[in-house]
Amino acid sequence: MFEEHSQSPSPWNSTVSFCVVGTVTLLSFVPFPAGYILSVVAWAVAVYGFLELPTGRATVLEGYLSVASIVTRLVVLGVLDLTV
Repeated sequence: MFEEHSQSPSPWNSTVSFCVVGTVTLLSFVPFPAGYILSVVAWAVAVYGFLELPTGRATVLEGYLSVASIVTRLVVLGVLDLTV
């Protein structure tokens, strides 16, 4: 009924994660609209192209990463005030 998915990670997962986090960190210096779009593209390339995740999991991960990126950028820009 359900497909069995291997839970063992690809040997490249940590390398891909390291590279994409470094890339997105460098893209944070690009001004807001363009930098955010480029960051989402970088996350998408890593998630769909290199992490070998099923499509559903890849889509959820991409959504989480995109939302976290926009919230972080808004906090840094001072749009959202998360202090109590």
